[in-house]
Amino acid sequence: MIKTFFRLCLSVLLVTILLISVAGCIKIVQPEGNQATGDQGSTDTTSQQEPSGTTADSGAPPPTKPPGSQTGATTASGQATQSSQTTQQSGQSTQQGQSTSSSQPTPPAQSQSGAVANWTGTWQCATWGKLYLSQTGNQVTGWYDWDNGKITAYATGSTLVGTWSEAPTFNPPDDSGDLQFNLSADGNSFTGQWRYGASGDWDGSWGCNRINSAQPPSQPSSSSQQAAPSQPQPTPLANWTGTWQCGNYKMYLSQTGNQVTGWHEFQNWEFEGYATGSTLVGTWSDSQGGSGDFQLSMLSDGNSLSGNYRFGSSGNWQGSWSCTRTSSATPPSKPVAPNQSQPAPVATWSGSWLCGSYGRMNLSQSGNQVTGTYTYQGGQFTGYATGNTLVGTWSEQPTYNPPDDAGDVQFTISADGYTFTGFWRYRSSGDWDCSWNGERDQ
Repeated sequence: MIKTFFRLCLSVLLVTILLISVAGCIKIVQPEGNQATGDQGSTDTTSQQEPSGTTADSGAPPPTKPPGSQTGATTASGQATQSSQTTQQSGQSTQQGQSTSSSQPTPPAQSQSGAVANWTGTWQCATWGKLYLSQTGNQVTGWYDWDNGKITAYATGSTLVGTWSEAPTFNPPDDSGDLQFNLSADGNSFTGQWRYGASGDWDGSWGCNRINSAQPPSQPSSSSQQAAPSQPQPTPLANWTGTWQCGNYKMYLSQTGNQVTGWHEFQNWEFEGYATGSTLVGTWSDSQGGSGDFQLSMLSDGNSLSGNYRFGSSGNWQGSWSCTRTSSATPPSKPVAPNQSQPAPVATWSGSWLCGSYGRMNLSQSGNQVTGTYTYQGGQFTGYATGNTLVGTWSEQPTYNPPDDAGDVQFTISADGYTFTGFWRYRSSGDWDCSWNGERDQ
């Protein structure tokens, strides 16, 4: 009897343990979200088990990961978010776990040495109010507070050349013209000039400081702004294709849309430019190692042009030229010389020079770039060397600005490198005003 009693107790104990284990297994395999309610006979079926990496919220998208949060951070619901998708934005993939926002501007690529400067951002200008610029490659467009102003320009190096227009007509001769800006070395300010129309002397200065590098807002449409009664039609794009006679040499240009390329017989110049309306701006290079910027304007007859060029990508224009179209046909390609000579070596200009009434001139050279000072009126010099020639600008006290205290200069060094002869003039066009010679201080 006692043995039978113990066997019965042991059986009851084993059955009890088995029931407890089964109940525990049922709880363990219960899907997350199907929590038992106060009624033991019913189960909440409104929440279904979601695939890994998603959040159930009545069909709503999962919450956006806050900027700066780390992958695997816990959301307010207590579930860890997963960031395994890669988002494509502006041609670049964001890293895993990073949040992207369509309202946040994509910063422009960092400019490399010699690359086009970054003009995008908001600028504070003393006279013209705020200036808002947007850049795509070399093309820069924008607007400014004064008279609902607009800008269209082309960037080369640290220089921006283009046109401005304002209310009420947005058209020349009184409400549009040319501009030229030069960006500072730190990229946070620029100085420049503007004028009415597309030729002649500059009418005023234009300088601004950058206050924001983010993509600026679009120009607002507001009744409080002065606006033109009817928006002007875009200026038709001039046709630059053809053969042009420029003095004793020919120039050959080919155009595809806004893009213009070509070559010039003088020292095998090559051109790359961008056309807007009747203006063409761009860069040139020659077979002697020289390069710089140019700006051309098509005249009203459509078959003649005038313009300016300079060495390098900043400073005053250092030369001018004019041409007449002799043919509108697509010009020939630049011929390839069978034994094209190597560019002439650049002369050495560094050192101290005695320049008569102008006093001592001290020059420093880095590659083709030459800068220096001279005694007379605290003079300053900036130039560009090609072969045995140095072309640049001079400036003096008290203003260091044209028309009375700055202008062009051109020097030619002797074969032995110990003397030079040259000329100078006020401003950047016209005849030379006087000679300027020097010899090395031994």
